[in-house]
Order: sequence, then structure tokens, then C-alpha cells
Amino acid sequence: MVDPLSSSPSAYQPTFSFGGVSSGLDIASIVSALLQPDTQALTNLQTAATAMTARKTAYGQLQTSLMDLLSKAQAFTMLNAASTRAATSSDQTKLTAAATTDAVPATYQVTVDALASATVARSTAAIGAAADLGQPLATAGLPGTPTAGTGTVYVDGRPVTVAVSDPTVDTLGTTLANLQSAIQSSLGDGTVAVTVGGGRINVTLSGNASQHTLLFGAPGDTTNVLGLLGLAGQNATVAAGGGAVVGTGNVGVAQLNAALDGARLTGLTSTTSGSLTINGVAIAYDTTKDSLGTVLARINASAAGVVASIDRANDRVVLTSRAAGAQPIVLADTSGTLLAALDLAPGTTNAQVIGQNAQLHVNGQLVTSATNQVTNAIDGVTLDLVSQTAAGSPVTLTVATDTTAVQKALSDFVASYNALADQLDKLTLNDPKQTKGPLATDFGVTDLALTLRGELFSPVAGLTGSVRSLADIGLSTGSVGSAVGSTTRLQLDGDKLGRALATDPASVASLLGSATGALSSVVGTLKSWTDYGSGFVASRTTNIDGELRTNSRQQTDQQDRIDQRRAALQTQFASMEALLSQLQQQQAQLGSQAAQFNK
Repeated sequence: MVDPLSSSPSAYQPTFSFGGVSSGLDIASIVSALLQPDTQALTNLQTAATAMTARKTAYGQLQTSLMDLLSKAQAFTMLNAASTRAATSSDQTKLTAAATTDAVPATYQVTVDALASATVARSTAAIGAAADLGQPLATAGLPGTPTAGTGTVYVDGRPVTVAVSDPTVDTLGTTLANLQSAIQSSLGDGTVAVTVGGGRINVTLSGNASQHTLLFGAPGDTTNVLGLLGLAGQNATVAAGGGAVVGTGNVGVAQLNAALDGARLTGLTSTTSGSLTINGVAIAYDTTKDSLGTVLARINASAAGVVASIDRANDRVVLTSRAAGAQPIVLADTSGTLLAALDLAPGTTNAQVIGQNAQLHVNGQLVTSATNQVTNAIDGVTLDLVSQTAAGSPVTLTVATDTTAVQKALSDFVASYNALADQLDKLTLNDPKQTKGPLATDFGVTDLALTLRGELFSPVAGLTGSVRSLADIGLSTGSVGSAVGSTTRLQLDGDKLGRALATDPASVASLLGSATGALSSVVGTLKSWTDYGSGFVASRTTNIDGELRTNSRQQTDQQDRIDQRRAALQTQFASMEALLSQLQQQQAQLGSQAAQFNK
């Protein structure tokens, strides 16, 4: 299509221009006047193209609105929104529920006797070698990397400090002795001993005549050793006669990030190609390269169905089934002894706490489930168990028609229909006092709203009962006596719809959701209008595209004619000006000769 701006007469710029120098005529205005019929024809073509483009845009807008209305109607005829169910729990802290269209409306009494739990396999003892008092702090097996500096202990409110000069030199035994000496120096009576017992630090007071308070650690401490010993943050009162403060975590623990051969695991066979299986899934490892942290991460990334973690406070590995239920975790050392070193090998006493199935009663009937999401208790209902119910306090579960979903779906349909009606009013406006709509002359579009409204309120054959039409569930075009023009929009009486759903939900479902229900003909009409291949809108758009192509060619041809005629006229006027110029020069020469002759 020719660009209207570049082809309009006012925007056209000739290759050259001139004024009537010899003739005194306004040649440009004369040429424009002579071309006026041609340029007007071009302008008419451009105006027609603009109108066609506006119509095409209008059909696109109409297609969008029709597709939206179709989707809202299909929410009933395809998704069967009128048959949706809602499951309501009287105590959501005990259980929640969701229902499908297969659920039968009813009331159930549910007791949650036990929740499903997952099987847990835990190391039966601390897996790291005992702390070595003769080793430097850095290699004694502490659960972290010790730093140099000072730590503080408050004895009856008086601070004393313990210094760590070099963790690679200061031994664990020396550090404990320094801690013991610092506390003893501030203790008024009794004797203090700092030892390792049961894998933890024990600070024991004895022979004291009065009680004492011990607070370990202060904000200004520059070493982390008190924390690694499990003492930082401890605030204890030791009664007269003696007592002990025990560290909160093990010392002499397995090293998480060192290669397995150097991780302080007892009973580990060094191998470069070890393997263990968890629930039949093989986990390979190399004790000379892989760390315990690497192996645990490898287990978590596998399909073994467990979560592997480490309990640093107690120095144990924990495997937890991802799925709940009474199923064991099947473990085996295939090659190597890593599971044995982790105290998880089969046969270890109390190595696993087997999970349990969920247990509940529905209307007195016992139901068990491997998970806390129960699908086998009530047809079409999924129960999510949250916590146990108290004896004699069942939860009331009500399954009913989901009136909220129906109300929303029907309200959405009404809103979409009314938006379409608003758009049709604008597109087909044909008031002499206002600008016409782009589709004012398309009577097929004008009749669309009437067609849809007629189909909506036509009686549905074959329905019986209290609900046989959309009017019976509250859909109307307004009350009797409504103002002229207002009845082209739909209205929904929510109260009337609610009563129909409460008294006869099956009939409402048949009316809205049936393939032959009230909305089925609307769906068929909308599909015929919106089909992208042969629909009404598509055919109109295709026709306009053809008209636009023809118009574009006509504009191009007309512009060529204007350009050619303009060039011819300019050539003719240029020749005339040249001839006049020659005549004027000859006249001047004759006048000059006559003047000489007279002299």
C-alpha cells in the first residue's frame, strides 16, 4: 500500500520547481490545480484504506471479546463448573480436605488417631574417634577449626581469661588444664576439674561449701575454642557440695570436609572404589578423595529416597525417609565398610526407628494410609491430616456443591457478555449526531447480541424439575419495566442462584453443564463466529485483506499517473517560459536597434 503521507498532494515534492519568470504566472499553483482531480482520487483511495484498516482492527477486537465469552461459557459445558464440590473441615488445625466432582455431598465425622511418620536411621553412637588430649587443638577432633585468642569465663561474676596462642601447637590437654587453672584461681572454695567424659567436656566442682555460678564466653572473646568445646553460652549454678557443667556437643567428632581416610572414622577400610546401597541404590565413594560431606550430598542427590544429614552435637549421621509410612530403610555395605564406620550397618541394635502409617476413623470405620494425604477414605475427597484429634472430639467434614465456584463462573460469564455488548454498541454505532462505528454497516455484527440473547433464554428441551431455564437460576435482562436500552445487558440474582443450588444442585448442573444445556447453543454459535479458518470474523478479515491489497495497487497506479502528468506539465510550462524568454530578448534587441536608427 502506498504510504498516505508520501503520496498525498500536499506532501509531494517535485524534482524541480520554478516560477513564471518570463510569463509572470504562478506555474506551481496552475500545475496543482490541473492535477486536482487526480490527487483527489488518490485521497479518496487513502481514506478508503484507513476505513478498511479501522474495520479490520474492529473485527480483531470483536474476535478477542467473543473468544473470552466462549471460554466463560465452556467453563460450564467443558469443565463442568456446576458440578464442582467443596469440602469444609470444622477444624483445619486437625485436617483439611479437597473434593472432586466425584464426591457425594454428605457430612462425615473424622477422628485422626495417628499421623504418618517417616523411618529414621541414626548412628547408634558417636562416629568420630575419641578426642586426643595429646594432639594440638587443630587436629584433636574438635567440630570446627579453632582460632587463636582469648576466651572468658565468669566465676561468680568475676571474669577470668583462657588464652590460646597457637591452635597448631597448643594441645587439647594443655588447653583444658589452662581452663581448669583459670576457674580454680577465682573459685573461693572447693576444687575444679576439667575432663573429657562421654565424648563431652565436663567441668566438675567438688568440696565447695557454697554455690557458685559459671558463665562461659563473652562478646569480646577472640577465640572460638570455648564454643568448639560446647561450653560457650553455658550459664550454670553449681550447688554447695559440688556438681558438673557438661558441654553441649561432642569433642572428638568425625571431620565433615576431610577425605574419609582422615575424617577420624573408626573401623573404616581404606578403598578407592567403595560402594554402599540404600534402598537398592548404589552410592560410590573413594576414601582417599571423598569427604563425609560429599558422600552425604551424593546420597541426597540420588534416587535412594532418603535425606542424609549429620547431627553435629551428637556426632551421628541421620538418614530420614522422604516418604512416610511403615517402611524400613534398606542399607548394605557392598564394598568397603563405610556404613559400619557410621554405625548404620544392618544388624546394629536400634539403628532404625520404623515410621508408622496414618490411622483415622471416618464415620466409625478404620482407615490407614502410608502418608498424611489420605485418598482412600472418602470417594472423590483428599484429606490432609495435620494433627491428632482429642478423644471424643471428631472433626466434622462437610462435602457439598461448591456454590462459590458456580457463582463466580456465572458472574464471569455475565461480565464477559456485558463487556461484549458494550463493545458492539461502539463498533456498530450509527447515530447521525455522532461518529459512526467502524462496523456500523455490517448488519451481521449488529444482530449478534440479539442472536446470543435469544439462545440464552430459549427454553431447554427435556429438563424437568424446578430448574429448566437460566431465568430459574437468576439470570435475566433486568426487571419488568426496565428503561429502554438497559435490557441489552445481563443481570445475575445471586440469592436466587444460591437457593437453586441449595435445593436442586443436580438440576443446576444439568442446565449449565450438560452438552444439551442452556449454554450449549451459545458455545456452538461462538465457535462458528470465532473459528480461525472459516469463522464469521475470519472471513470478514480475509475479505478486508483482499480489499486492502487492491486499494494499495490502485494507490500506486494513481500516484504513478500523477507523477507522470506532473512531469509532463512542468516540461510544457518550462518550454513556454523558454520561448517567452527568447521573444523578450529579441524584442529588447529590436528596441535597441530602433533607438540607434532614430539617432
